[in-house]
Amino acid sequence: MEAVVVAQLDDDWNVVPGTERTLEADTLCLSYGFLPSLQLTSLLGCELLYEERAGGWITWHDGNQQTSVEGVYVAGEAGGIGGAEVAGEEGRVAAIAAARSLGRLASGDRQQQEQRARNRLRSARRFAELVGDMLAIKPGLFGIITDDTVVCRCEEVTAGQVKAALVAGDLSVRGVKTRTRAGMGLCQGRMCGSLVRQLISRETRTPMHEVPLDTPRPPVKPVPIRALLSTSADF
Repeated sequence: MEAVVVAQLDDDWNVVPGTERTLEADTLCLSYGFLPSLQLTSLLGCELLYEERAGGWITWHDGNQQTSVEGVYVAGEAGGIGGAEVAGEEGRVAAIAAARSLGRLASGDRQQQEQRARNRLRSARRFAELVGDMLAIKPGLFGIITDDTVVCRCEEVTAGQVKAALVAGDLSVRGVKTRTRAGMGLCQGRMCGSLVRQLISRETRTPMHEVPLDTPRPPVKPVPIRALLSTSADF
């Protein structure tokens, strides 16, 4: 890389014409934001819901961090993006609730600790929501995507190939994956899945919450073959 072009944006992140500047640079670091990790809870059959402010699709949970599957609790990004402080307090609330449900904690034990954790959690969530609103991805970002833009880095699938799949009638994440291999790489769609859904939503004028997630497949994270061989040997 030799240079980058920077420009001012409006409230929807559309480029303001005439503000472009070219800067010499040999490295560019980009951040696209954070996405909830749902592979484990999806495989367990936990109910999911769409909360745009929390990062999109998240795992539903109650005030004790318990999911729709009895005995399964979540803390951190699986239940919505909120940052390290939110995740830590959610973990404390979930741990106390889980211990109590197993009869390992009397109803009065650690009551003050639990209340302090819930108070800190409410405060942390308010700050996380403020940051989330400030840094939310705006629609203008997708206006600068060209057909040559790489959507799936693992398989080097471009936006043009995804659009061609949609024109051919593959209007789901699974259909696009079958035709283009987007999501079949090392990350198993954890990186590109949201982008593919965004393109489907924009090209078909379908609300994001109506574009279903793809079905995750084990192993959830890549593992070396020696780990599988070692496990098999134990049997």
